[in-house]
Amino acid sequence: MDNKDTPFKDGKGPPNYTNQAMNRDIKELCRLAGIDEEIRVTTYKGNVRTDKIKPKWKLVGTHTGRRTYIDIVDSIKASSMAKFDGLI
Repeated sequence: MDNKDTPFKDGKGPPNYTNQAMNRDIKELCRLAGIDEEIRVTTYKGNVRTDKIKPKWKLVGTHTGRRTYIDIVDSIKASSMAKFDGLI
């Protein structure tokens, strides 16, 4: 979509909104919405495992929605392809 014909205050374009600022605001909105289920985050450094418990809102960002969408599409695709298994 092109914004060249969209009127803005004082003839200026929309303000810049960095990915970091977007992620910060998404986290704040999720916190305010009460998305605070505790999630275990496991990381490895070499063969040393570290588990931390964090509220879900701290783990949400712009990429979260994208990954969720892809996972849903993949499961629908797999389900649709499974219908053909019985035909062969």
